[in-house]
Amino acid sequence: METTNFFTQLAQLDIKGHIVLTIARSADDTFIVSTLVRALSSSESAPSKIIPYNLTARAEELDNCYFDRITAPAQKAGEIVDNMEEYLKSMENAKAKPQKEKSKTSKPQGEAEKRTQKYHDALNKSEELEKQKKYNDAWTALPKASEYPEHAELIRSRQTAIEHKIWPDLFANTEHQVKEIEQEEEE
Repeated sequence: METTNFFTQLAQLDIKGHIVLTIARSADDTFIVSTLVRALSSSESAPSKIIPYNLTARAEELDNCYFDRITAPAQKAGEIVDNMEEYLKSMENAKAKPQKEKSKTSKPQGEAEKRTQKYHDALNKSEELEKQKKYNDAWTALPKASEYPEHAELIRSRQTAIEHKIWPDLFANTEHQVKEIEQEEEE
């Protein structure tokens, strides 16, 4: 049996990781050589996504071209695996940092969202009651302008519009005036 330099050439690839070779012989006298590079560490979540590089050829062809064909892909995979541990640590740090910041700011943000939701819920309830022609209830359901100063103008205009429906002008035709107000709002 001749001496080969297979392992010497494999060592010359200088890959920092495990090289997993699977060699299978097929029925037509060809070989399927599957080469996979994996990380040295136990945290293999991302490298496991790397699929093996497969070559199918006759024995003589593999002798002549295996290392020529496998060098670039194996070195690229080795670079990915080599950087993976640092990458995973930076991912954990990045994940932990926003969680710390979120825990510091979650209460005010949550309160602001709740406050905004409460405002919109009150407006929606008022509109529903107004559609049902329950004007007193619609006026009462409106949010307080003092609690929402940023929306005070809108709240006051809604109150005024509903008040006109509740207490129309005594000297005007009541039904006619309510219809006019409703038409103005639709526009």
